[in-house]
Amino acid sequence: MTDNAGDKAVQKSASMLEKLNLNERSWKFYAAASIPPALVAGLALWYYSSRSSESTKKDDKKKRPRKGKKAKKSKSADDSAEEKSAAASAAASTASLDANLEAPESMTDAQIDALNQEAQAELAQSLKSRGNKFFQAKRYEKAIELYTQALRFAKDPVFYSNRAACYAASSDHEKVIQDCTSALELESRYVKALIRRAQAFESTEKFRDSLYDFTTACILEDFGNNLAATSAER
Repeated sequence: MTDNAGDKAVQKSASMLEKLNLNERSWKFYAAASIPPALVAGLALWYYSSRSSESTKKDDKKKRPRKGKKAKKSKSADDSAEEKSAAASAAASTASLDANLEAPESMTDAQIDALNQEAQAELAQSLKSRGNKFFQAKRYEKAIELYTQALRFAKDPVFYSNRAACYAASSDHEKVIQDCTSALELESRYVKALIRRAQAFESTEKFRDSLYDFTTACILEDFGNNLAATSAER
C-alpha cells in the first residue's frame, strides 16, 4: 500500500511539474523545500529516466541508415553503367559501319537497307566507278563482281548495261541478253542497251529479235546512230 501511494504521489508531482514547465533547478528547489525526501528521489529518477529515453531516441534516429539516398545512388550508378554500355555499343556499331563504307561490297543486305537512299546511291556509284576501271583494264570478272555489288545498292539500268558489256567481252551472249533486258525494263529508251542486246541476238542467230532491236534504236536516234543503221541494213 505504501509503495502504491508513493508512486501515485510521484506521478502527481511529475504532472504538476510538467504543467508548470519547470526546469531542473526550479523543481529541485521546490522539491527540497516542500516535498518529502522519498518523493524527491522519485521525481529525480523519473526526470533522468525521461531524459535518457529522449536521448536514446535521438541517437537511434541518427544511427538509422538513410535508405533513400543509398537507393538513389545505387540507381544512379546503374543508369550510368547502362548509358556507358549503350554508348560503347553505339561506338562499336559506328566503327563497324565506317569500315563497311570503305568496302561496301562486304556489307550485308540488312546493313544496306539501314542506309538512306542518298547513301545507297553514293555507294552504288562508287562501286560502278571501280567496276569501270577494271573493265578498262580488261579484268572483266572483277568488273562484273563490282557491277553486281552496285546493283545491290541501286537498281540502275546503267549497271545492268555495263555488266552486259563485260559478258559480251567474255562472249557470254545469253547473260548479255538478260542484263540488257533488265536495263530496258527500267529504261525502255536506253539505246545502248538495245544495240548491245541486238548484237547478242545476232551472235546467237536470233536475227528477227536482233533486227527489231536495231530498228528500234534507229528510230529512237532518228537514224543518227550509224552502228544501228548499218546493222539493221545488214
